[in-house]
Amino acid sequence: LPESLFQIQGLQSLDLQRNNLQGTLPSQIGKLSKLITLWLHDNGFTGTLPESLFQIQGLRELQIFNNKFHGTLSTLFGDLVNLEYLFLHNNTFDGTIPEQMYNITKMISFTCSSNNLSGTISTRIGFMANLQYFDIKMNNFEGNIPSTISKATELTILDLSSNRFSGSIPSQIAHLNNMERLSIHGNRITGTVPTNVCNYFET
Repeated sequence: LPESLFQIQGLQSLDLQRNNLQGTLPSQIGKLSKLITLWLHDNGFTGTLPESLFQIQGLRELQIFNNKFHGTLSTLFGDLVNLEYLFLHNNTFDGTIPEQMYNITKMISFTCSSNNLSGTISTRIGFMANLQYFDIKMNNFEGNIPSTISKATELTILDLSSNRFSGSIPSQIAHLNNMERLSIHGNRITGTVPTNVCNYFET
């Protein structure tokens, strides 16, 4: 990306999607302090996300899917308190979803599917009161599905498929009255489907 791009300090929206851009995301991205939307998806970007990205605290939408970004998800994601849409899928990120990310209470849609992520879903997911779309399929997540997910009452799509989750399906999922799609296939879930969940999906 040319240096001159980062001198447009009044820029609020940067859309570079579906090109053949390569290389790393420069640290100068942090100079674009008024950015609200940043779309870099469907390119050939590589490397890790620069720390300066997390200084853009007005950022509401970050779409960087279908690239070759790698590294762990920074704890600094928690500084992006106004973030509503975060699409990270189809990269090669590893490590876990940092606890700080669950502090982004304005988040509406989050997907990190098709990466190399692992670890568990934090019980803090219940704090994400505006969350409607949560897609983490095709990773290496494990552990139990936390019952506190039922506190994210705006959820309409929950996709945990093709991971290593174990334990039983929490009965509290039936409290998600806005749920339209629940996908947990391809895991290590045991036990029975809770009766109240069956009754809910029949109504």
